[in-house]
Amino acid sequence: MRLRFPIVWGVLVGLAAPALAEQPKREVPDYDSRDGEPATAGDVLLWIPRVTFFPVHLLTEYVIRTPLRAVISWAEEEQIPAKVEDLITFGPNKEGALIPSLLFDFGLLPSAGFYLFWNDPSGHHLRFHAATWGPKWIAATAADRIDLDEDTSITLLFGGLRRQDLIYNGIGPRSDDALRSRYGSTVLDGGLSFTQWFFGSSNFDASLGAKFLHFHEGTCCTDPSLETRVGRGDLPTPPGFYDHYTVLYGRLGLALDSRSTTALLGSGVRLAGKFGPSIEATSDNPRTWLRYSGEVGGYLDLTGKQRIVSLTFAAAFVDPIGRTVVPFTEQVTLGGNDLMPAFLPGRLIDQSAVVATLGYAWPIWAFLDGSLHAAVGNVFGEHLEDFDPKLLRMSYGLGIKQADERDYPFEVLVAIGTRPFVDGGEIDSVRIVFGGTRGF
Repeated sequence: MRLRFPIVWGVLVGLAAPALAEQPKREVPDYDSRDGEPATAGDVLLWIPRVTFFPVHLLTEYVIRTPLRAVISWAEEEQIPAKVEDLITFGPNKEGALIPSLLFDFGLLPSAGFYLFWNDPSGHHLRFHAATWGPKWIAATAADRIDLDEDTSITLLFGGLRRQDLIYNGIGPRSDDALRSRYGSTVLDGGLSFTQWFFGSSNFDASLGAKFLHFHEGTCCTDPSLETRVGRGDLPTPPGFYDHYTVLYGRLGLALDSRSTTALLGSGVRLAGKFGPSIEATSDNPRTWLRYSGEVGGYLDLTGKQRIVSLTFAAAFVDPIGRTVVPFTEQVTLGGNDLMPAFLPGRLIDQSAVVATLGYAWPIWAFLDGSLHAAVGNVFGEHLEDFDPKLLRMSYGLGIKQADERDYPFEVLVAIGTRPFVDGGEIDSVRIVFGGTRGF
């Protein structure tokens, strides 16, 4: 008898189901007597970057983040970060660390060495980096940043670099990578700088220094030396080549930046400029020149979670004073870790440059940020005198960089650079970087 009522109810529900399914669903009552919030212009505009960067999201989520999450989970379970930290740090409160360093910048010689830092409670921040790849690549840099107060510091910096793998492809916007040559140099550089921080990430800095440069023959890879190229008539002699020189220089810089002081986070705007003369110190007829540059940029955090789209415009100039011939090593260069990073350091050289860069940065992990850039620009003659949009090149690529680290960040970069548009805009450079890139 106990089964009868469930069976009866089951039969009744089964018979009534088709009829119930035909009844229209009741609308949800407006319990608070308010209509739904209308879509704003900002809501609509957000779909543009969401759609544009959807392929980037797929790449970072399933090609980078998912494997990285598995590795990180395993490392945390095995307490590997804590073990590594205990191994490389020292001091009562872990004020210092000794970190192995390795850098591969394909197209140049690699290097291996170490990075040492010590943050003394008295306000001294010591940094030292040394690396080598045999006699063809030797580098050492030391810096002592002294905090005068919370917003003011002075820095003593000394460095030396000897390498024989430097590249030279000619001067001007249409320099050809097919004419790549190698030269060597030994550079000693030292100076004193003063930095004052104020609102946001704004700062004023002033520096004085001296630099000695000595050229020698380049030997690397399968490329001919610059002397060989010049001797065969492939390239004209670069300005100032074969001249060893010592210069005294001064720099003044001002940056107005509304973003956070800690890690350049969030939305904001930036306006910056630098200015300074250089004069040859060891010559009866000293060469002198003036270097100045400017940058303006805007940064927008799309979600409030440090997913930042940026657009920046930068220009740089080197002007000879009088009849001075500015050495090619002192002219404006594009490539390397700054503007147009798809090109090797020193790949593009002339007396002026202009670059526009669209970037996107996002957090991948607590200690790593992803970045995507697309830039258009090139070098030109004095005061952009031969500027033509058809002479512009492109640089675009994807990178991963250590977050909140300015002195010696770890970086991975894959980037592609093109020939000028007038020459077809074809791929001219593929740059791959892996390792620690010095920033202090």
